[in-house]
Amino acid sequence: MSSSSSSSSHYLDAVPHCDCRPPLLAKKRVSWKPSNPGRRFLNCPMSLISDDHCEFFDWIDPPVTEHYRKTLNQLRAMANGQPLRMQRRLTRAEEQLHVAITQRNAAEEHVIQPLEENHRLRTNSRVHQRVLVLLTILVCLMLVVIGVGMIRG
Repeated sequence: MSSSSSSSSHYLDAVPHCDCRPPLLAKKRVSWKPSNPGRRFLNCPMSLISDDHCEFFDWIDPPVTEHYRKTLNQLRAMANGQPLRMQRRLTRAEEQLHVAITQRNAAEEHVIQPLEENHRLRTNSRVHQRVLVLLTILVCLMLVVIGVGMIRG
């Protein structure tokens, strides 16, 4: 965008036309970018609608001081419901939450692996116990058969 430098006071009463063909009445707007909060300017009314515009642009208000800029940005943040201090706290809390989630996921991995191993061992232990019970029953049956055979024999 090109910028023409003009005195700001003559725009307060009469709004100039932009450089389009045919010329259009320049649009008064307010900047809310952090670098120029609350600063009024004029530009082509087509500038926000189309890329096919004349790029007319001129500040109405003079540049803001650093103190004024910071104050307006803080007030704007508070008007949006998020004071800067709260935004910083929220950012820190989100970072801490991310770290905590990462640590929890790592801890879960250390817990899940032993749990899975424990489950595998218990399953194997149950199978071994059943085999042992069946072997014991077979040995007892064999002893009974041998004992009965000795009694008859």
